[in-house]
Amino acid sequence: MTQEQRAALRQALAQCDNPYFWPLVEICMQTTLRKGSLLAMTRSNVDLGGRIAMLPSKTGPVAVPLSQKAVEILQNMAVHPSGTYFPMSGNAIDMAWDGVRRKIGMPQMQFKDLRHIGATDYARVGANAHHLQKVLGHKSTRQAEIYVNLVSLDVLDFMDRTRCDFCFQQQSAIISKRYQSTVEQFVDLRSKK
Repeated sequence: MTQEQRAALRQALAQCDNPYFWPLVEICMQTTLRKGSLLAMTRSNVDLGGRIAMLPSKTGPVAVPLSQKAVEILQNMAVHPSGTYFPMSGNAIDMAWDGVRRKIGMPQMQFKDLRHIGATDYARVGANAHHLQKVLGHKSTRQAEIYVNLVSLDVLDFMDRTRCDFCFQQQSAIISKRYQSTVEQFVDLRSKK
């Protein structure tokens, strides 16, 4: 996701009527949690001081580490009488997301893609497969390695985009000067014979 797309996403989220939706999206990207786990976050299963949440997941209960930003977002949320952080239904999330993705011009983007964006962001700042395994709640590093490989492709893309043409131009100029100097010295030596 480009910086422009992120800015458009934040702007679209700011326009949502549901005050719980933008924090839900931010927490999704910070924690890489799936929709069901996000909806299961309650004041009783989230330890903000310890920066961990014990949540149900697709693979069973999992201890989810919380970034400082995630803790800050959760601390600033109003307490809902239900005790849940996100008192919404899965359908409400789908409907809100549908509006947001259309506003940002990415109608193909699904809510679950936010999880992948979050994981890729962590990989881009240096998280290895073991870190990502814990963040994603995977049982092994195998799935997490996909994100690390994606980041390697980012490096190749960067290298291809920059191509360091100016480096080659500088080297060519230096080589050309050395060659010219060598030729002049050679001609000078031959003329002295």
